[in-house]
Amino acid sequence: MRRPGLALAVVFALACGGAADTPEAVAQRFVEAVQRGDVAKLLPMLEGAASRRLTAAAERATHHVGGRRTIAPDEMLQIVDVDPMLRVARVELLEGDESHARVRIHGSQQQTIDLSLVHEDGAWRVVIPTPDPPTP
Repeated sequence: MRRPGLALAVVFALACGGAADTPEAVAQRFVEAVQRGDVAKLLPMLEGAASRRLTAAAERATHHVGGRRTIAPDEMLQIVDVDPMLRVARVELLEGDESHARVRIHGSQQQTIDLSLVHEDGAWRVVIPTPDPPTP
């Protein structure tokens, strides 16, 4: 006999943390946010160095427009080269320990995306390439 309360409890537990905070889960949420173009959701998933660079770039942009408008760090993110056909079929942990992980996203049409993650401030965060800030 199936117990509906149990299924609800499992869904609630996953929504509140637990398995949802694995490198694989974070990588999948990151790819899905990229596909939706949801830069506001991407920012908290980024590693600290990338977040700091985006914040500094936003401050420079705000200064550049004379403070007439405050530029938010998520406005500094630009999503490019996203495969519109990618549907996550499977997520694989390639390697990992308590502080670093490499995850491979497998798409339903044989696409793959590899992501590196770091564990910072109690959460897994995605490492993205960011240009070095300009020197003054």
